Amino acid sequence: MAITVTQDLVDDFSQKIGFTGGRLGQYLDSYFDFVQDNYPFIINFFSGKTSTLEAIHFEILDDLIEESEQISQAIIERDYLLNVYLDWEMVSYLEDLKSELFTVVKTSKFLRSSKTNFNFTGSVEFNHVLNQNQTLEEVAKDVLLSPNPENDWLEIAQRNDLDELDYTAEGGNELALSVNLASRNVNVVGVIDNIIGERIHGLDIQKQIEFLDDDLKVLGFSDTIFQAVVILANLMKGDVPEFSDLGRKAFVGKSSSALGFSSLARDLVETFSSDDTLAKFTIENTFFKGTDFTLSFRVNTRLDEIIEQNVVV
Repeated sequence: MAITVTQDLVDDFSQKIGFTGGRLGQYLDSYFDFVQDNYPFIINFFSGKTSTLEAIHFEILDDLIEESEQISQAIIERDYLLNVYLDWEMVSYLEDLKSELFTVVKTSKFLRSSKTNFNFTGSVEFNHVLNQNQTLEEVAKDVLLSPNPENDWLEIAQRNDLDELDYTAEGGNELALSVNLASRNVNVVGVIDNIIGERIHGLDIQKQIEFLDDDLKVLGFSDTIFQAVVILANLMKGDVPEFSDLGRKAFVGKSSSALGFSSLARDLVETFSSDDTLAKFTIENTFFKGTDFTLSFRVNTRLDEIIEQNVVV
C-alpha cells in the first residue's frame, strides 16, 4: 500500500529525526520540482535530442543528493524514536526517493549514451586501420555508423588525403576518423554503460567462478567479448531454459554431409545474431581433425575487431 504523505505526517516525522525548520518539506518540494523541471533536460541531453546541458541541472541534483544523505544519517541517529508503523513507511518512502536520485546520476548509462557529463565536447577522434577488401563506404557505414555512407566516405577520403590510387584491396591504410556523438546512442540492449570505445563490449563475470577481493571475478572488456564468442559457439539447444531454441543441435554422423551443414550454419548465425555486441558472423572453413569435425569461423565486434575461433561440432 502506497503511503499518503500529508503535512501532518511530514511535520511529525521531522520532529522525530530532528529535521526541523521545514527542511524536510522543502526537500520534498525541491525533489518534485527537480523531477518536473530539470530531469527532462537531462533525459533529452543523454538521449541525443539536445547537444548542450546547463550545469545548473546537475548542481540541483547534487544538492538534493547531499540533503538526502543528511536525512538518512538523521534517521540512523534517532531511529529509536520511530515507534509507529507510519514512521517506517516514511523511512521507506524517503529511501526510495534517494534511490531515484542516484538512478538519475546513472542516466547516461541506462540510455547507453556516448556522453558522460554536461561538459560533452560533441565529437571524438580515433584511428582505424583499413581492413582487407574494406572500402571507405563500408568504413562510413560499419565503423562510423553513418546513415549516409554513400556520401560520407568522401569526407573520410578528403580528411586523409586519399584518392582511389592510395588504397587497395590489401588494406592497411591508417585512417584518422572523427564522429559526432551528439545524437549517437548505440542500440546495444545487452550492455548498460556509456557506449564509448571498448565499453560497448560490456563486462561479465568469469564463466569459471572465481573470487577476487571478496567478490566474484569480473572480466575486462576484451576478455568479456572473447568469452561471449566461446560461449555462443559451444551453446547447444536447450542449454538456456528461457530460450530453448537458441544454440545448435546435437548430431550424430561421420561426415560433413551427415552433419546437416546448412542447418548447423543457420543455427550458428542465429545464435551469434542474438548478441548485439557482435556482428558479421562468417564460417571460414570446415575440416576433420582426427575423428572430430571442426569448424573455423570469424566474427566482428561492434568496434570492427575480428575474433577468429575453431569449434568442434
